[in-house]
Amino acid sequence: RCVSGCRCECVNSDQRCPFEPAFIQKRNERERQRVKCVNQGYAKLRDHLPGQSANKRLSKVETLRAAIRYIKYLQGLVELEDGRQSGTESPQSSTPGPDCGAESEILNRDDLLLCLTLVLS
Repeated sequence: RCVSGCRCECVNSDQRCPFEPAFIQKRNERERQRVKCVNQGYAKLRDHLPGQSANKRLSKVETLRAAIRYIKYLQGLVELEDGRQSGTESPQSSTPGPDCGAESEILNRDDLLLCLTLVLS
């Protein structure tokens, strides 16, 4: 029987009981830290997304979807700039923005790569 007095099947006295209060507290603290880190990651990602209003916080799923849209938008800008540099540019003078469809300023390739780095870091 378990040395800590619970009803688990621990028979080895060297083995820690998984239901011991100290063990449970440490496990719960590790889980709280993990959740905190995940939430901080989402908050950091939200900070890099354009056009997010301060009064409505995006859910985790909405944040991921918005990030995917934004990355696709930035990839389109990179492809457009690559086409311009190789002489196969389209007749477009500018590219629609990621959310509102408004015209946005065309950035050079280095600026676009910097934007991608910021979003993905």
